[in-house]
Amino acid sequence: NSSLMSVQELSSLHTTYVDLSGRFRAAWAFHQFIQSVRKALGGRPEAQLGDRFQELYGQLKSLSQNLTAAETPRIRGDIDGIERQLGNLTRKLLEEDSKVKAPDLRRFFQRVRSYDQKVLTQLVRFYIYNTDDQDWSGDLLDKCDFLLTRLSEERDEIAGTVVMRERRELREIFQGLWQALHREPPAQEMVQQAVNAIEGVRDHLGELGSLDEVNEESLIPEYRRHKHGLGSAYFLPAVLLAVMETNLSLKARIEELYRQEERRIVTDYQRIFEMEREVTLSHDLDRELTAFREEVEAFEKGLSTEEVKLDALKRLRERVKDLMPKLDEASQLGTGVFDALADEQEAPAGGESQDLGALDSIPWEPGPVAEPDPSIFGDALQRMTTALENSDSNASPKAVALSREMYPFRLEAREVVAHRRRAGEVSAEPADLELEDFLLRAAALRVTVNEQVEEVKEVLEDTAFTGEPPAFTQVKQTLHAADGFLHHFDHQISALVLRGEGGEAQQLQLLKMRLTRTHAGLWLMIYRPKLTGSLQIP
Repeated sequence: NSSLMSVQELSSLHTTYVDLSGRFRAAWAFHQFIQSVRKALGGRPEAQLGDRFQELYGQLKSLSQNLTAAETPRIRGDIDGIERQLGNLTRKLLEEDSKVKAPDLRRFFQRVRSYDQKVLTQLVRFYIYNTDDQDWSGDLLDKCDFLLTRLSEERDEIAGTVVMRERRELREIFQGLWQALHREPPAQEMVQQAVNAIEGVRDHLGELGSLDEVNEESLIPEYRRHKHGLGSAYFLPAVLLAVMETNLSLKARIEELYRQEERRIVTDYQRIFEMEREVTLSHDLDRELTAFREEVEAFEKGLSTEEVKLDALKRLRERVKDLMPKLDEASQLGTGVFDALADEQEAPAGGESQDLGALDSIPWEPGPVAEPDPSIFGDALQRMTTALENSDSNASPKAVALSREMYPFRLEAREVVAHRRRAGEVSAEPADLELEDFLLRAAALRVTVNEQVEEVKEVLEDTAFTGEPPAFTQVKQTLHAADGFLHHFDHQISALVLRGEGGEAQQLQLLKMRLTRTHAGLWLMIYRPKLTGSLQIP
């Protein structure tokens, strides 16, 4: 029967079916993905295509069961109908995709840490299936580049770093992507030139020692433009392997330089806060410092969620450079005023000077701090102590305080020293164990206050329109305990000053000011008056 399929026709239809099935799988994966992205970023997909995909899947399944028995005209008609429907669905997906840019993908993957490697491959295949050779725009290649980089990386569980997957495994995936393009490869010499250029970027990056140098060289924008210029040649397996290795090297190096800059910025703005309490501020300078504190708070919140961007670091660095000389100037003015006042003081009667050395004989010591209920600390003290015990005992206290594991506790180097003295790791001189224990508990209390600030923010946002503030019994107990700690800081600082230990007193003053700052923020959230027609004092 001439209407029955010949072996050649069957082979051709089977090839068409396999290609159609591949396109369907890619489109179905992309449909689920784009819905998740739009929802996660606060939008809602306009095209609800789930039912239509399910219907099309049923048609494909029926087609696969009849390939060897159905007549040629009907089978071709079924395939043409499925292709038209898939084309309509694909166009709607591309419309949804046009509303999502490459930075949106990065935001999405910050929330969704893991994604199946096969799904990521299907997402890139969707772009390949539906993009002509001349239509590889910068944004489209950026999306593919981001997805493939996620696909190519894995975490080294021992070192705790992100590394590239096994090259042989990736080469197989990349070869499949290139075949899906149906392009003839260019001459080997052109491929090698592209690979050499990409590897040159990686080599040059290793020569740069700071983010400033990376920015001055415009290394990242130039590398991005180079990838855009590749067009579909970007998907050549040899080129893709070089790109992925460079991407991951770039990511690791930028992160390393970023952490260096982050630590420097943290040190600088802590110095600004120290200088702030030492000088008399003008109205304009006080306003600038208020804005700066808000930027620092946003920066620190970003650190806790790993969402800090390079431009945030740059802005803070510029603000630090601007504020430092102004605070220095204010400090010099303040010193001049106090010196003048000191010169005007009259000498004691009889022309004799007071014997201030007698103060050394006064046996003045601070009394013990009132012991708060241990529940005040929650599990902050235990978490902090455990983290300190697991820290590198050979590293400097400052390096430990700024390490990734300790950074969430926002410790100062002096508090790391307190732990080491308490644990007997520092034996240069006898330690005041009561003082060291007090400093550790004060640090844990600061952690608790900071955590309660975030909890209270959430509660207040939820009850903003109820008319009555919620009862914060536990929070008020924490504030009361913090009051006691602040008073004890004053006693400790005074004792150190009288003993002539000015450097140690200055370090405790910094720790006191940090607790004061967090305490004040929580206090204002709980006790700030409500403005409901008239001022109500709680």
